[in-house]
Amino acid sequence: MSEVGAIVRVTFLGGIRDRTVFGIFILGLLLMLTVPIFSYFSMRQTTEVAAGYSLAVISVIGLLLTVFMGGNLISRDIDRKAIHTVVTLPISRTRYLLGKFIGLALLLLISLLILYLLAAVAVYFTSYQYPPSRPLQWETYLLVMISEYMMLLVISAMSVLFTSFATSTFLPMALTLAVYCIGQSTALVKDYLDKAPEAKQISSLVSFFAKGSYYIFPNLSAFDMKNAFVYSLPMDLQYLLTVLLYGLFYLSVVIFMATYFFSRRDLT
Repeated sequence: MSEVGAIVRVTFLGGIRDRTVFGIFILGLLLMLTVPIFSYFSMRQTTEVAAGYSLAVISVIGLLLTVFMGGNLISRDIDRKAIHTVVTLPISRTRYLLGKFIGLALLLLISLLILYLLAAVAVYFTSYQYPPSRPLQWETYLLVMISEYMMLLVISAMSVLFTSFATSTFLPMALTLAVYCIGQSTALVKDYLDKAPEAKQISSLVSFFAKGSYYIFPNLSAFDMKNAFVYSLPMDLQYLLTVLLYGLFYLSVVIFMATYFFSRRDLT
């Protein structure tokens, strides 16, 4: 396992030194500084606006970090011919890929912790000046962070899957963004097809593929629990646990598929 730890360390440090990743992170920090200013434009529900805006910024920055880091996860080693050195070492491709994924997950975790900490300070400062109608539930804030991180891990796993067989950097990024867009909408589409009277006019073939996408692609909308903190709503812990288990299961399946494809990839 020391080989995996070395790959995790190299991946983590490489992500920190990456100029694109660093630029995205700095952009996130700058946007966090605009939370109090942006929230002041709202004459009512100032704290709610600050909370919603800060959480939305973190979601966007987290997605960008995941897409760019995941897209370069293996392709950069291939471009620099470093993958040839790794292949000759006494380490399996499965361990190499797991080390890459864990390094990516660790970098995402550190980035999110910093962004969420700054967002909490900004929201608290705003709530101190403009007390909300309901007190902020900071334990819910922690649960929202956990749910968001699990969603990004699922997206990261999809990115690792695409990099395991893609020969370019652009393709994994594009496919990861496509999965994100589909995953955010499949639940709404399925709900519309099941309940809306107008859905009966849609062809059975389109309905079949739309509903099939719900079960094939990850249901990323299930991880979105921002409103629970923004509006101080009660958090259903059983639902949260179900979502986390779902994310862990989906993540495990995708990583298994990634190791399967990567173990059979020609890297010569």
